[in-house]
Amino acid sequence: MNPYDEPEYNYSDLKLLNYNSERLFSSDIDEIIKSTNEVQVDWKKREMCLKKLACISLGNYGKNPKFIKIFNSRICQNLMIQMNDLRSNLMKTACRITCLICKVLSNLIESSILTLLTKYNLYKLVSSANNGNKTIFLIIKYIQSNKIINNVCELKDCKSNPIKIASAKQLMYIVFSYKNNMINKSRHLIEECMKIYMSDANGDVRSYARKIFLLYKKNILNMQKFFRIY
Repeated sequence: MNPYDEPEYNYSDLKLLNYNSERLFSSDIDEIIKSTNEVQVDWKKREMCLKKLACISLGNYGKNPKFIKIFNSRICQNLMIQMNDLRSNLMKTACRITCLICKVLSNLIESSILTLLTKYNLYKLVSSANNGNKTIFLIIKYIQSNKIINNVCELKDCKSNPIKIASAKQLMYIVFSYKNNMINKSRHLIEECMKIYMSDANGDVRSYARKIFLLYKKNILNMQKFFRIY
């Protein structure tokens, strides 16, 4: 078991939803988009729509090209609207549903999910809610790509200590879990991120940077060049 892993959300209350016609599918999708795009809609209705969205992703239209296209173009940003809601129950549901959809659809929705992995979106939640950290970790786990690594490493210049600590922990998970060829491809980004975090003013950031370095040295690459720097 990965010692840096994050426990998954419980999805036992969500069942697959199959459609016999595209008309019914389109009707439900239109209602989900409309309800989750407006914060004025009753929060319980929005929560119900989020759960239906998850059930759709599990069903026979889950990997339908039309659903993927609509998710990437319209629905993904609506999930962020719900994760920013002040009602903790709705925020937690939105985080949980986002993770399930990432688990089911994986790299099919990478392009839209990447827009959420920034300091302006999901990372805003790390300092105020544990669900933010958990959600980012699970997204990184389910959608493994070099673009994900790039988004995490880009946070090295962020002025927020909670965000830098979160990104350092996530980079540690990446170095331990991702395939070697993927790590090699992003080697320069990871090494640059480690260098900056090792000299950061925050002790927690420096501590995680040292742990990343030890994992990197042990599991991934020949670090002779890096040793000459440190």
